[in-house]
Amino acid sequence: DVESDQCLIKLTHKTDPNVSDVSDNFFSIVPTFNEIPATMLNIPIKWTLSQNYPNPFNPTTTICYALPEKSHVTLTIYNIAGQVVNVLENKTKEAGYYSVQWDVPQGGIGSGVYIYRIQAGNFQQVRKCLLIK
Repeated sequence: DVESDQCLIKLTHKTDPNVSDVSDNFFSIVPTFNEIPATMLNIPIKWTLSQNYPNPFNPTTTICYALPEKSHVTLTIYNIAGQVVNVLENKTKEAGYYSVQWDVPQGGIGSGVYIYRIQAGNFQQVRKCLLIK
């Protein structure tokens, strides 16, 4: 369901001033695995790392984040022992809203709790996710 999608972004656009239905003044974009250029969106006002969805997951999950300014972004997945499992992002990004998909290869890693961490400029945050096979 698109409405329950955690990465749902509402964008305002100009409409006919005679339109009275407020819902006609909005349209939605659900980001996929590609970046959405900040020029298409309102720039976020704060750094955000959202909870992955679905969670628990098997074998794919999506992680969304927001950058209020251009930054070098590193998004890393760790196992519970603190070992790097995967680096999903390691590049400079413009301010905006982004999503990235983590595809766990068949037989690659086992079920369990994993930690994902974003580092962007001076911002860093961690969250947990659960892989169930």
